[in-house]
This record gives sequence, C-alpha cells and structure tokens, in this order.
Amino acid sequence: PPVQQPRIPVWAAAVVPHRAPLVRAARWDGLVLAGLDDTGGIDPVTPDRLRDALAEVGVVRGSLDGFDAAVVTPGRPSPADLEAYEELGATWVLATGWMEQVHELAEEEPPD
Repeated sequence: PPVQQPRIPVWAAAVVPHRAPLVRAARWDGLVLAGLDDTGGIDPVTPDRLRDALAEVGVVRGSLDGFDAAVVTPGRPSPADLEAYEELGATWVLATGWMEQVHELAEEEPPD
C-alpha cells in the first residue's frame, strides 16, 4: 500500500481552454495546466489562463483548499509571471524546453 494515506496525490493534466479536463482535475488533488499554440507546441500559460482554470476548478470543488496547481511554461517565466502564478495559488512551475535554453538558464540567478 502507499505510504501516503489515504493514497498518493493524483494530478490531472489539462490544456486550456478545454473544460472537461478541468472538471476531471477538480475531482482529484491537483492540476497540471498547459497551453498549446497553433502548431501543437507548448504555449505559456498566462496568469489570466491560470486564474480562469482555477476559478473553474474552485466552482466544481467548492474550494481550492489542498489542491495543487502546476503551470507548464516553455523556458523560464518572467519574474512578474512567477509572482502572479504564486499569488493565484500555483504551487509548481514546470519549465519545459530547457535543453534549448540551458545556457540562458545557467547564467541567470534563481528567483527567491
């Protein structure tokens, strides 16, 4: 059996603006939110998109208490976006495409 009780946390993936995955995520413990551009590549999840997605989840759940939200972004988000994600309740930021940006990421100081 899992060490965590009653079970391990389950996060559901969703791509904005699709509603059904948000409703599904609301039944579980968290959301991994991504956006796609017109070519199928990863598009940054803007703070507005996160706000809308969490509002939808909150309506379905009744509360966001105990709910994790991970935002998927291509590369490192701006400091302003990081601050906005945190204020909106994001608990994780997943930077993708980092292999293409490894030199840029290595040169920057991590945020506080």
